[in-house]
Amino acid sequence: MMEAMRTRHASIVAVLLLMVLVAGCSRAPTPEPTPTPQASVTATPAVTPTPTPTVAVTPGQPIPQVVQDVVLAGVANEPARMAALAKYQQVACTTAQGAGGPPKCPPGTAAGTSMRVFATGACEGEWAEDAAGAIARLMARPLQLYAAAQVRVPSPDPEPIWPKGQYVVVFSASAPATGSPSTVYFVLDGANVLRAHATCDSAPGGEAALLRTLGVTSYLIAPR
Repeated sequence: MMEAMRTRHASIVAVLLLMVLVAGCSRAPTPEPTPTPQASVTATPAVTPTPTPTVAVTPGQPIPQVVQDVVLAGVANEPARMAALAKYQQVACTTAQGAGGPPKCPPGTAAGTSMRVFATGACEGEWAEDAAGAIARLMARPLQLYAAAQVRVPSPDPEPIWPKGQYVVVFSASAPATGSPSTVYFVLDGANVLRAHATCDSAPGGEAALLRTLGVTSYLIAPR
């Protein structure tokens, strides 16, 4: 009887062991967690801003907007931008011959007739009915900024026939040929270009002499 019980107990243990082994073999292995892919970050290249012409400021002297506009139009070689600032004058014409003086009357126009003209000239002063064309000719070659200054009417006035302004911007023309304009300058009021001229004085110090003639009182942009 005892032998039978031992045999039965051994059988039960064997069955339990078999069940454990089968369960262990049939259980699916727990999958390893798949790492979440990290989002890659691509650096955006820095955008290089377009350089803007800068204006050198003399300490303590604010630069009026009209002066800044003329400086930037000159160094950027934009005659149309410069011409947009031109201010025409109403001046009585003359039938007298010779350079200088009032504007010449067109054929068939009586002396003293008021004309809408712009003060300009290259080497010699003149009055132009087309400010844009006159300015484009003065800016046909690249210009280098020389100085910008406040001016007053000198006494005595060496140029009484020309309109007077508050400021002047002076440029040096690049590689001037003999007898061609070497200095280009613009006389301004508070908002406009009153005159656009060029001189043919290529002697050293011509720009400084011009500024003295125009009655400079202080510099907004010091001479280079």
